Amino acid sequence: MGEHALQMQKFAAYLGPSSVRREYEDREFGLVVGRGVAVVIGHGDGQVVGRADAREVARELTMTRGFDRVHTVILVSCHSGAGTFASRLRGYLSRYVQIWAPRTAVIALDYMTLPSDASGNILHPDATLHWKSL
Repeated sequence: MGEHALQMQKFAAYLGPSSVRREYEDREFGLVVGRGVAVVIGHGDGQVVGRADAREVARELTMTRGFDRVHTVILVSCHSGAGTFASRLRGYLSRYVQIWAPRTAVIALDYMTLPSDASGNILHPDATLHWKSL
């Protein structure tokens, strides 16, 4: 896993609530679920970590415990195609779970535009503000 993916995992963990439940940590892509929010760590070029596509992510997400309480899916990406991936993901989710999808937000956050220090670590206070504004 590359440095960007590791930084995005840190950010996803930071975004998640204190009682966050991690799912599929040993899988090819990152997925964090807790208190109604699912964070998907991705590249944004139509792929997530491990080259899974939106269909695979949607399938994994629907099998996650607590999925029925998820109201927001956040795709954390380091690529300009994050919006496209988020759109595809929302489409697949609406196919798999007809009742769930209409009331759910799928948000793409571009990791590269978030404030960071010289080492590339995201500055947590700003990340918190970003999170609270969602």
